[in-house]
Amino acid sequence: MSWNNRKAPHGHLIEYGHWMVHPVFVGDDGEVYTDKSKRLKNPKFIPAEPFMRPAWEGGKLQALNASLKEGKKAFTDLMSGSGASE
Repeated sequence: MSWNNRKAPHGHLIEYGHWMVHPVFVGDDGEVYTDKSKRLKNPKFIPAEPFMRPAWEGGKLQALNASLKEGKKAFTDLMSGSGASE
């Protein structure tokens, strides 16, 4: 599982957190920009806002239940003789 690295090349910074070492500002157009010509005297840690890990954790139980359901069905079919033979 991952994010689209071409559309969101800095997704890992959101997922895992990062240190902000350059000041940011809002331009006249309302967009947020980074001033890379300056460095902060005291870098600020931006905490993680995980989006992949919660999705993975939430989906594990669903995947397990779906595989158990299909396995039980296949086992029942196999034992009854109605399963496809190879």
